Amino acid sequence: MKTILDQNEMSLQIVSDGRTIYGSGQMEADSAMIEAVRMLDHEATIYHDDTMLYAKRIEAGNRNYIIYLAGVSKAVPSSLDLKSIIAGAIFIVFVLIVFSVFLTNRILIRFVWEKIDQPLDLLSQGVHELRDGNLDYRINYEKSDEFMPVCRDFNEMARHLKELVERQQYQEKSRKELIAGISHDIRSPLTSILAYVEGLLDGVARTPQAQEKYLETIKAKAQDLDHIVAQLFLFSKMELREYQDQKRILRLDQLLQETVMSVREEYGRKGLVIHLDTEPVLWNADPIQVRRILINLLDNSVKYKHKQQGQVWITLRKQKKVYAGKLKMTGRV
Repeated sequence: MKTILDQNEMSLQIVSDGRTIYGSGQMEADSAMIEAVRMLDHEATIYHDDTMLYAKRIEAGNRNYIIYLAGVSKAVPSSLDLKSIIAGAIFIVFVLIVFSVFLTNRILIRFVWEKIDQPLDLLSQGVHELRDGNLDYRINYEKSDEFMPVCRDFNEMARHLKELVERQQYQEKSRKELIAGISHDIRSPLTSILAYVEGLLDGVARTPQAQEKYLETIKAKAQDLDHIVAQLFLFSKMELREYQDQKRILRLDQLLQETVMSVREEYGRKGLVIHLDTEPVLWNADPIQVRRILINLLDNSVKYKHKQQGQVWITLRKQKKVYAGKLKMTGRV
């Protein structure tokens, strides 16, 4: 294209937004000719004295371009040469657009990557720390940008994860302690039952009175086992979330009285005397849970008393606007 321009003593300029983005040769047209051709439509040719100015508007990449072709009117190129020059100019515009898009993309990619590289590294490091078990790790990110909420949510997630793990560890510890305690509680009455059964089989209890005493002891120990198994079954249902609370309005004082009356003789044989002093109380509660709490308190009283005989006082009194329950035990020392 430059050869054609030189042979025809012509110059070429490509202008966009008032700026020359490509030029070849010295533009011979004056400013008046350029302004005149700019006012015309899509394509125009102007002759003035010995100068010819050709202009063509094209649109590419959301931008407008004007191709100026100027030269001596006597040396106007043939239509074939003119088409070649215009095609070359359009090709130059296309190359410039492609180069601009490529350069812009490179700059944007580099800018975006530099902006997200550090936060991504921080998040990656945080994930690796949590994976390795460091649940105390927190991301310290102080920039107020798009990654601030992400880092804040990560820290919140790490906190919840730590609480969950600690809760699971506590539950696992409690489960092991419960299993160990129940195993011990089962072993004691079971050992007694086996011993008394062997005594009966060996003829140790020779009189009917002695045999009846042995059988009563076996019955009491079997009831203890049944109570322990029932508690274990209830704990299992609660652990599996299969137990549903059955709360209702009930007379709490009557429920305590009925429960104490049903177990007073049993705990009396274990060396525990139960005293109950209550006032009429209406309460919204699950009766099964209330009985379980009371039985657990009585079991612990038997387990931790150090004297042969112990006493427990259970009171339920109204104090100001609330009801207060108290449990007092003697026989521990």
